[in-house]
Amino acid sequence: PDQPENLYREPQQSLALTNEYHLLERQVEANKLQYKMAVGKNLPTVALGGGYMYDNLMEKDHSFWMGFATVSVPISGWWGGSHNMKKQKLQVRNAENQLADQSQMLVIRMQHAWNNLNDAYKQIQIARLSIEQADENLRLNSDYYAAGTCTMSDLLYAQTLYQQSRDKYAETCTQYEVKKREYLQATGR
Repeated sequence: PDQPENLYREPQQSLALTNEYHLLERQVEANKLQYKMAVGKNLPTVALGGGYMYDNLMEKDHSFWMGFATVSVPISGWWGGSHNMKKQKLQVRNAENQLADQSQMLVIRMQHAWNNLNDAYKQIQIARLSIEQADENLRLNSDYYAAGTCTMSDLLYAQTLYQQSRDKYAETCTQYEVKKREYLQATGR
């Protein structure tokens, strides 16, 4: 596999690309809207209306305009409304704090995924060295067996070590790909 350096992206740049961050931003927006709704419930309301009427009874035309206005001041709800507004304001502040905290957690998760990806790549390099050593060991044991200086069990053991090192390499490549996907997902790609 390729080296992971070409996959690296600054966590702060990747933060805005993640779905989790967008959900946290939407939560802050929702709490701000709830605060505005709480304020709106305690504001006075003004209603204006009007109408036009026309009738023709007994050959007489009557038309007239009518208008009305009402003002409603929620005096009885001020006490509970002020507490509700304070509660909503605290929820907005709580959502903003949660956004900041969770953003830091997402950055930490990205850094952790990056570290895991680098560790997986180092494990691949170690597995490659293990294959080289096991291959050299198998070559030497094959030569020794052909020369009659080692037993069949030593040769079979060297073949087993070689096969195990190849299996370990395949396993570490798979783990690298898993860690690569985790990193790409954590950075919003």
